[in-house]
Amino acid sequence: MSNIYIILKKELRAYFYQPTAYILLVVFLVISYFFYFRPVLITGETSLRPLFSILPWIMMFFVPAICMSLIAKEKDNGTFETLSTQPVSMLQIIIGKALGAFVFVMIAVLITLTIPTTLSRFGDFDWGIIFSQYLGTAFLLASFVAIGTWASSVTKNQVVAFILGIGINFALILAGFEMVTLSLSYPFDVIFKRISILDHFYNVTRGVIDIRDIVYFLVLILIFGFLTYLTLLKIKGGKTQKNYRKLSSIIVVIVIAGLIVNLSGNYINGRIDLTKGQIYTLSEATKNILGDLESSIDIHFVVSKEIPAQLEASVQDVNDMLKDYVKEGKGKINLYTYYPDKEESAAARAEELGIPAIQFNVIAKDEFSTKKGYFGLVVETGVGENKKTESIPFIEQTNTLEYQLTSFIWNMVNDEKKKIGWLAGHGEKDLIQEMGYLNSQLAKQYALADINLTKRDDNGDEIGYNDIPEGVTVLVIAGPKKNLSEAEMGKINAYLLNGGSAMVLGETIEINPQYMMATTSEGTINLLLNEWGVNINDDIVYDLGSHESVSFRDSAVNYILPYPFWVKAIATAGNNFLGNIKSLLLPWSSSISVMENKLKENTQITPLFTTTEFGGSQKDIFDLNPQQNWPKNNLGYKNMAIAIQNFFDNKTSRLIVAGSVNFAVDDFVQNSSGNAVFMLNAIEWLAQDDILSSIRTKNLSSAPLLFKTEEEKNSVKYFNIVGVPMIIILAGAVVMLKRKKKMNRKLLN
Repeated sequence: MSNIYIILKKELRAYFYQPTAYILLVVFLVISYFFYFRPVLITGETSLRPLFSILPWIMMFFVPAICMSLIAKEKDNGTFETLSTQPVSMLQIIIGKALGAFVFVMIAVLITLTIPTTLSRFGDFDWGIIFSQYLGTAFLLASFVAIGTWASSVTKNQVVAFILGIGINFALILAGFEMVTLSLSYPFDVIFKRISILDHFYNVTRGVIDIRDIVYFLVLILIFGFLTYLTLLKIKGGKTQKNYRKLSSIIVVIVIAGLIVNLSGNYINGRIDLTKGQIYTLSEATKNILGDLESSIDIHFVVSKEIPAQLEASVQDVNDMLKDYVKEGKGKINLYTYYPDKEESAAARAEELGIPAIQFNVIAKDEFSTKKGYFGLVVETGVGENKKTESIPFIEQTNTLEYQLTSFIWNMVNDEKKKIGWLAGHGEKDLIQEMGYLNSQLAKQYALADINLTKRDDNGDEIGYNDIPEGVTVLVIAGPKKNLSEAEMGKINAYLLNGGSAMVLGETIEINPQYMMATTSEGTINLLLNEWGVNINDDIVYDLGSHESVSFRDSAVNYILPYPFWVKAIATAGNNFLGNIKSLLLPWSSSISVMENKLKENTQITPLFTTTEFGGSQKDIFDLNPQQNWPKNNLGYKNMAIAIQNFFDNKTSRLIVAGSVNFAVDDFVQNSSGNAVFMLNAIEWLAQDDILSSIRTKNLSSAPLLFKTEEEKNSVKYFNIVGVPMIIILAGAVVMLKRKKKMNRKLLN
């Protein structure tokens, strides 16, 4: 070990005592920082994903440049023979030199920790994912170093070693691309997919340490490590020939074992989920539901044995999840897997289950063609008339599969569906036409019904008022444009006083997006809300600290601008049903005031979403132009959505109020996952039935980055892009100067 340490120190000195090393470091950091900050400051997400997406491509060139001289230079200078006669083994030489290169490139990558360190003041990073991203990078770099060391050992020309290293790195990256796998037939497309270094790297960097990925990297490192050793032994010749033959056999065994492990990945288990919300592990809610099952649930998984390579990773994820369901079901979950492309009986069974064959693209004879395949599942329980079935004909996304499966099972074991009422008759948003997505999602769990409180005769004349039907658990009031009558408000108040729950989505300002105009709405729900101590203000809120960028059109030109009227409201702490929801996109929303003097006794008000401290509002005269001079006086936090709980007479009434209804219509819930999840979770909380909430929020996007001023944003950006490289340059200059002085002293002595 001492010899390896000595060689390691020698290699690091060789790097850091040369200006070339500092030039490489600066080039690497400038490229990495530039390609990271360019998208992140636009999307405003606390994620390092853009950095690690570009990193393998940078390192594909960077590592061979570092490794090309490891052995090739020694051979070219004629010093390798001298080195090999020293009292150190060939293996120690290889390990010491490779470790030196690995430590150098790893130092370069670790310097990028300045990104999450400097940005952590402005957003909540998932440090578990960050740890896995740097761990995955360590395995990637170790693999590239092993390849680069071997490339340097087979030639004494450093340029040839550099090109050879890049070539192998590029081949391992390219192997998993669709342009390659689509042109190959099964099983070669799967083999190429599984030998792709990029796929294994991205698997680790998502936050999961999977034994299959670790084995892949270890096998790759061992193969090229032994190949390097073998190459150098062959050069020495003589007594080493016997060892050469042994090592050749060992390499063959490692290659075969590596292929077997990678190709049998579906049968190997073992992973650690490092993500903050345990995204890739079954949630406690799912485990509780599965553990309490009284009747058996059958899951039929229909999948092609010869699945296209682009879906192979998804199939592996589904297999892993289904095995977890069986384990947590404790004998109540039965899993059946069918391969219709291999068995006629399985194809017939797929047809019975209603899982169709899907057309996949492949390349044959240099042109695109299609091939049939299966990738769906069915959940069943009961027999005969009591049989219940839910299906996913084609699994498009695996990140929402747990929620889909658990909601299927939960709905199957709960016979009675709670009723959600949708107030109608005052110009509210239509549940089918304007809120179709929410309608489809809620209908899986609840019975939905329109509620009109006004009685009318056959001629349409008012003849009285209806009570809210018995059994309505939640009443949704979605942006009424007409005033509610006193009698209707009395009916709703009576319902709430009796322990009912309601969601009120106000629309005090009417927006005309086409002409960028706004007017005060004629209808108001405030007379009802004032009874409960809250008021939706007649204003439009803007937030200079947290907002969306929006595409605008001017004649034939589209351009994207920051639009403070589309507020990315920030979730407040301590609201369990919000789960992992970090922000809510609220377009043209009004603020909410709490009327302390009208609050009922035993009332608890909790802000759900607020602006940042840079929230402002327009009143009376509205200007929706994105390129206006935004007033910066009277800025501060503004409530955008609140929850109210009233405790009286052994009953609890719940109320959620938001200053916008637009955020819940199809255009926004389908394009902003946080909006959809909030609506579903909020209704569950109001129905006091929030068992699925924690599952639904698991795969939401990262928390937003919130800068107080533009100067703060620029200071972080330029400190990293300019400041850190300058520090490296200064450090290099100091080292070079000290080394020069030391050399001069030696010459004088």
